[in-house]
Amino acid sequence: MLNVLNNNNKPYVQFITDGFSGCRAFRMSFPSYVMNWTENIGFKVLEVPYPILDQGILNATRAFVFKSPGNRMCYEQLVKPLADIKAKAGFLVIADYDDQPVYIDGEVGLPWKPWGPEQRKEEDDEWFLKMAPLFDSIVVTNDYMARKLNERTHTDNYVVIPNTVPRFLFSSPRKPPITEDKTKLRVVGTGCPLHSLGPHKDKDGNDVEGHPGDWASAEWVEFIKEGVTDGWMEYIQMGNHNWLLKDIQDKIKTVPWVAPLRYGSLYTRLNPDVVLAPLVPCVFNRCKSDLRAIEAQVASAVIMASSFDEGPYENLTFSEKIPQGFTAAQLKERLFMLGKKDNWNEVVEWGWKYLLDNGRITESDQALERYIKVLGATPKTIVPFDIM
Repeated sequence: MLNVLNNNNKPYVQFITDGFSGCRAFRMSFPSYVMNWTENIGFKVLEVPYPILDQGILNATRAFVFKSPGNRMCYEQLVKPLADIKAKAGFLVIADYDDQPVYIDGEVGLPWKPWGPEQRKEEDDEWFLKMAPLFDSIVVTNDYMARKLNERTHTDNYVVIPNTVPRFLFSSPRKPPITEDKTKLRVVGTGCPLHSLGPHKDKDGNDVEGHPGDWASAEWVEFIKEGVTDGWMEYIQMGNHNWLLKDIQDKIKTVPWVAPLRYGSLYTRLNPDVVLAPLVPCVFNRCKSDLRAIEAQVASAVIMASSFDEGPYENLTFSEKIPQGFTAAQLKERLFMLGKKDNWNEVVEWGWKYLLDNGRITESDQALERYIKVLGATPKTIVPFDIM
């Protein structure tokens, strides 16, 4: 377990978050659950939709951590009032962002806008830029995001805490090495349908063609259609139907979205061989984490992930990184390269080693220590424990 220098006068951390998103789950709910069930770290986490300002709780709070604050209400009613009294009251004010919150190098969001009809404007950045200097720490998911946001704010208060996967949810046993090459592979797409924009009507009722979005990074659609039709691939789409695969909808399996608490166990029960992670190069995608990769690793699977300069998957093995513009034939060749016995076992073993050596399991001491340092407690000793 972790032993830390306790501050008995400040036994609470307040995580301010709401909703039922995966972002909340992986960045707030799962880590807070683990911290609350870890002895002797010196505090307990209160996960609440709004700050608890009761005098007794306030005096006992060492940090407020806001999930992705970005609008005027957050600034005026939550962050600014707490920042004004934090020195006197003796607590920290922290923010956590898992996606790009403001314009970076003239870009924001995705050009095909699958998450809402309104075009973001430069002036929408105002409230983040006002809040940034008020935070003791701004927690983000990768080095690129920390560097580029600091170019906007010049606040030097960014801390990288990468995403982790909870072993208590992604709980299938670590698979033994395979003894024969894989000739038919179970391929799973997770968040991918949201990375495109299906055909729809605009505000005037006119038909608008769909945009393939991240699926245009390689001939993924042709690759899947060929594999399913010819019988060397079983394809499972998590989430909503993928409109790009409507021609073979009767030949693939679609699994509806589930709440984050159920996602990990469902994912491992699907027993993927290969996970797909198509992305095109853009600022938004460079700010993304490698969550798809570590999910595959903890399931003893491999991933085929788009590769580009400063993309989220550049730390993967060579065979898992898919260059932009790969043809369906090249994707098939890479798939069967991964399915070769020796290469498969090497990649899966590397994935587990990466998870364990880099603290990418939520319950690991290294993962907990990252939060503990940010939340104002200093680790004293670390006693490792088995998370296999």
